[in-house]
Amino acid sequence: MNFFINSLLNFSIALIILSFAFPAWSEAFEQLIEKEGIYYKKDSDTPFTGKINGLEEGSFLNGSRDGFWITYFKTRNPLQEATYKNGMLEGPFKTYQYNGQIRSKGVYKQGKKNGLWITYKNDGSVWELLSGTYENDSKLSDQ
Repeated sequence: MNFFINSLLNFSIALIILSFAFPAWSEAFEQLIEKEGIYYKKDSDTPFTGKINGLEEGSFLNGSRDGFWITYFKTRNPLQEATYKNGMLEGPFKTYQYNGQIRSKGVYKQGKKNGLWITYKNDGSVWELLSGTYENDSKLSDQ
């Protein structure tokens, strides 16, 4: 019995030590605050590095969004998928309609639309006015 109690005590102490040794694996976005474009945990002066979860899921590196991010409707259907590098949109980007159909898709380069962008109407047809080829956020031509 003494062996069991000592083992349990040692295990509990190890868990407590580990909880302080590693940062939280994920936080809720509401637990972060933004100061001049950099995100911090509340009551911290160190830029946040780690993952967040909730209606927005993604990673921060040194206070900036970094990597793949997904935003959900309250129903947990995807609303938006984006890729960030150093806090700036960089790479594939998609938005979705409430019913799950794609609303728009394209690519960002250094935070600006680049290449072919397609936006769809509610009926699934291409929305010509908002679709086309972009360079540095400027529309060069229709689709």
